[in-house]
Amino acid sequence: MKINATLPDKGRDLRLDLFRGVANWAIFLDHIPDNVVNWITTRNYGFSDAADLFVFISGYTASFVFARIMLERGFVIGATRLIRRAWQIYVAHIVLLVMYIAEIGYLAHRYGDRVKRFATVNEPSVFTLFGFCLGGQAPGIVDRSMLLRAIHHVNLGHGAAVDRLRATVKNASIGAIHNCQPCKAGGSDPKDIVAAQTLDIYWNGAFPDPQLLGRYPPLLADAIAPYMQPQDLALICRPVDWFGLNHYSPHYVVANPDKPLGVGFAPPPAGIPRSSMGWPVEPDAFRQTLIDLHRRYRLPIYVLENGTAHIDKFDDSGAVTDQPRIDFLRAYTDAMFVAIDAGVDIRGYFVWSLLDNFEWGSGYSQRFGLVYVDYATQRRIPKESFGWYSQLIKTHQNISARAGTSVAT
Repeated sequence: MKINATLPDKGRDLRLDLFRGVANWAIFLDHIPDNVVNWITTRNYGFSDAADLFVFISGYTASFVFARIMLERGFVIGATRLIRRAWQIYVAHIVLLVMYIAEIGYLAHRYGDRVKRFATVNEPSVFTLFGFCLGGQAPGIVDRSMLLRAIHHVNLGHGAAVDRLRATVKNASIGAIHNCQPCKAGGSDPKDIVAAQTLDIYWNGAFPDPQLLGRYPPLLADAIAPYMQPQDLALICRPVDWFGLNHYSPHYVVANPDKPLGVGFAPPPAGIPRSSMGWPVEPDAFRQTLIDLHRRYRLPIYVLENGTAHIDKFDDSGAVTDQPRIDFLRAYTDAMFVAIDAGVDIRGYFVWSLLDNFEWGSGYSQRFGLVYVDYATQRRIPKESFGWYSQLIKTHQNISARAGTSVAT
């Protein structure tokens, strides 16, 4: 069993040998006159230098994730403040697409002799749907036509990235990381059922279907057709080596006529446990998601994010007790092992996360880590779940003999 983590003083306890890095860009929108989009970009050399050092001296196997087509960085800040007309955003998407491919080429040339695992994009359904439709994340636009453009441009970026990596990195192992969550009706009204089906298409099908099957889901295909060129699907659907899955919980969906897609979120039914994020804890949904993805796409699966946030407590001895996290990880890994026994080819399992960290939408208010971080002092304290998970790894380190798979975290 392999684990994704970098904890110098405790790494050996977890037997770390696989590292997942995220390649971010610092992008600044300097000025946009009425008819000119003027972009200023800088490369994050701090990341590059640190990655060089890590890859050379760590002895770990490194992998890169080209995160979110840069939409969450300076573009979204500038877009919220300055971009007001749809055509300007369309141009910005194209500019970002070109910049994205250039950045991939740079990283592939710089690290391709040492880094062989690459993910083209991470959680595209999250940043497109919340950024251009559901609200709550940058760039804060609620516009169905812009959502459709964003979906298609991200897919084009994925296909171009695969081609660039294949041409540049010998023996590259390439995939994309999708946040796949079952979409269940949050009410008994027929409109809620339709809303759940609609969100399922956009959330779970808008990216893996064109990338891996060469087609958009039927109910999405007609809507996105005006933004496509005849050869686009062939450019998007390029051969990849694995399917990256981020999974936490199902979505409960109700009809909301005030949203462009007519969907909204509802709380889970009474009696279903929740994390401190309010997310339902349903390990069987995880098992079924793994089986469904295996049947639909026929690719090896890496579970690249799975974990839970809870309010951690210190006992009288100063240890961090987090039994709810242990219960979550036990239930979800058991569900994964059931899927493996059913024939699902799972090559890796990555807990989110090794350390408490700054969460994208929640800041420091939610703790996902196996290791407690005192943010004031930066002291690291392994939680009870750290020891439990270390033992799980030792118990299952030879899982490669089980259904022909290996498991990573």
